Amino acid sequence: MKDGDYSSRVNLNLKNEFGELESIFNEMAQQIEQEIFLRKQSEENRKNLILDISHDLKNPLTSMIGYAELAFNKTDISKEEYHNYMKVIYENGLRANSLISDLFELSKMESSEYAMNKTKLELCEYMREKMGDFISTLDKSGFIYDFDIPEKEIAAAIDEKQMDRVFQNLVANTVQYNTKGTKVTVSLLEQGEDVIIIFKDNGIGIPAELAKDIFNPFVRADRARNSQTGGTGLGLAIVEKIIALHGGSISLKTDENCGCEFIIVIPKI
Repeated sequence: MKDGDYSSRVNLNLKNEFGELESIFNEMAQQIEQEIFLRKQSEENRKNLILDISHDLKNPLTSMIGYAELAFNKTDISKEEYHNYMKVIYENGLRANSLISDLFELSKMESSEYAMNKTKLELCEYMREKMGDFISTLDKSGFIYDFDIPEKEIAAAIDEKQMDRVFQNLVANTVQYNTKGTKVTVSLLEQGEDVIIIFKDNGIGIPAELAKDIFNPFVRADRARNSQTGGTGLGLAIVEKIIALHGGSISLKTDENCGCEFIIVIPKI
């Protein structure tokens, strides 16, 4: 242990004060070993996050620079070509801006000083209104939907703006990764001191090995590092953080070709 090997354990097989000391040393070693592991894991996650940010910003920026250079240097450029170049630059600028905005939002939420603007909210009424807002999006995508929300009063302390973002991300993900004819089911129920919101679809699902990391930053359900088709990769990380800041939790039940079931648990008041 003195040399830094905290996987070592003292084994005296004594039942006196030295035996008690053995237990104390082993507990101390175990705690230090765990702290070192968590510190290394945190550092590795930080490095991976920087690499992911660099990768996802490099693609749109490279495209913007390339097309701007073409538009600047090409002397015989037609009006149609110029319009197409500007469109590519604009769309990549939007993707870069979206990534930076999501990173900024996630960074704010990670701060110990960040506070939700919570108010008492009647959840059933809120969920009916919110799901109603998404009907046009689901209709446009050719989705089937069913909302099972009871006609009763269930109150919770909610930051409505941030909770809106939770369902915007869940709907956007469902529409983005599934095909026409997919059924979306949203239900709300009480369970003791909590309210359970289930957001479920019968779409393509997510492979189990990917699902376990799906709430981590830059994990995308399409397996590919594609910022154009896969969003920023921060949506579900932000969703999990928002739910945690409400004192709740979110989990995912899924597998390939088995659809996705997001289960949100929020304490009532």
